[in-house]
Amino acid sequence: MKTHFPALLIGLLTAAAAPALAQSPASLPPSPCDQQLVGYARQGAAPASWNYVRATAGGGSVAYFGAEHSQDPGHEQFARLLRAFEAARPTVVFFEGPNRGVDSTAAGTISQYGESGYVRWLARQRGLPVEPLDNPVAEYQYLKAKIDLEQLKLFYLLREAQRLRTRTGATQAQIVQATEKLLARSAQVLPGSDQVIRTVAELETAYRKYWSDGSNWWEAPAAWFDPAASSPTTSTAPPASFATCTCTAPWPPKPGPVSAFLPWWAATTYPPRPPRWTAPCPGNSLA
Repeated sequence: MKTHFPALLIGLLTAAAAPALAQSPASLPPSPCDQQLVGYARQGAAPASWNYVRATAGGGSVAYFGAEHSQDPGHEQFARLLRAFEAARPTVVFFEGPNRGVDSTAAGTISQYGESGYVRWLARQRGLPVEPLDNPVAEYQYLKAKIDLEQLKLFYLLREAQRLRTRTGATQAQIVQATEKLLARSAQVLPGSDQVIRTVAELETAYRKYWSDGSNWWEAPAAWFDPAASSPTTSTAPPASFATCTCTAPWPPKPGPVSAFLPWWAATTYPPRPPRWTAPCPGNSLA
């Protein structure tokens, strides 16, 4: 993920692998790093949640908090998250998903924006900078060069519809209203996509083009957007090849010691990924 220490680890692994190219993978002795890698196929065996703190070069540290998605202010994890936040004493705070802002109160923020909103609220209370773990602009530009624009926009619209339905319990009317607002901003949110799927009616037409089974676009299953699932299990229509891709992110944002605090979805692959990592996209921006 975005830390100093994995970058050094990558350099060491690259240097060590160079003279061993003639050997078969089976003949290479396992290293501690190899033993810690957890692929999506084995992800079910990983702990349900975990916290992780690592010191970095220059006197900084990175604290990961294993969170679960919740918009219930009474959920016990928010008290634990606050304690972990205060113990970490961060100088920068990272969050998962897009920056949807904060409310004036902690409870209001949690009920609207979940755990990622709550850490943004904590950061604002303390005057700390926040940074997204995801790079939605880079993600979109990458996928735009690989996927049909109508299919790509359909993916983003359906993903947001199912997020509203499953995360907030939004009704059909509320999802339609939110989708209309998103379409109105699509030129800014999804640059270059304003020539396709411009209205809810056109969204309906595009959905029927790929799914003619009588299902409704506002009821798209959450399983379609599971980054750990294979394409055959995320539907058989072309847009459901919503596959994995390689995401990159620069680090550090500025020189000097940094103490970072990151609430991270409990199902995320462990250990944390390095500065240039292969990540599920789009589909890991679930908060």
